[in-house]
Amino acid sequence: MVSTIPQEKAEDMENQWVAIVRELGPAFASQAAKHDAEGSFVAENYEQLRQHKLFSARVPEELGGWGNPLRHLCSNTGTGPL
Repeated sequence: MVSTIPQEKAEDMENQWVAIVRELGPAFASQAAKHDAEGSFVAENYEQLRQHKLFSARVPEELGGWGNPLRHLCSNTGTGPL
């Protein structure tokens, strides 16, 4: 299915998505070795994802989500590593 979201809105959603990933990613990465060594679950990471509503990124806006196209969630925008 082709996205019917206006280009400007789609770009704004993608920019928001990338900004959140860039914000959370370093903290998640810094804790990864500790969780691997301890065999512990990353509950605090899930809480951060929930607070930023990333679990509802693909849910349509009319149902309370972002309505973000899948291609935005799966791609690198060409601005370098996320």
